[in-house]
Amino acid sequence: MYEEYCAKYSFKPEFKAEFVSLWNGWLGKDNLHKLDEVTPDEWGRFNIFLRQLSQRYTLFAISHETKSAAKVFDIDSYLSTHEQAMNKESDKFSTFIIQELSCAISEDWDHTYIIWHRAKGEIELLSPLIKACGLEHFCG
Repeated sequence: MYEEYCAKYSFKPEFKAEFVSLWNGWLGKDNLHKLDEVTPDEWGRFNIFLRQLSQRYTLFAISHETKSAAKVFDIDSYLSTHEQAMNKESDKFSTFIIQELSCAISEDWDHTYIIWHRAKGEIELLSPLIKACGLEHFCG
């Protein structure tokens, strides 16, 4: 399954990035201070989103190191508190395949997750869930 989505430690070029964030677009230089103002409750919206995803779909956790994907049985074991997230190195970021939708979602810097999709309706299916969790999404 890993090889269907990834090559050379990243997603294959046919996947497009849709960004999931607390904001509806890039903050820009003048608003970077907002990153430091994110509260634990605001950060928690990402955990709510991931829990909701895991209730609706089967998730597989990706390991770029072993080039494998393992079924997620307990999403909470992958979630971070706000404090943990602020101190996490990029090699510890979570990445999941959502096989039913033929897409993936990866944790990234600056209070952002990325949905990796092939533009076949995945974002339209996920958009109501993203909004219901108090998050925004936009393409890069």
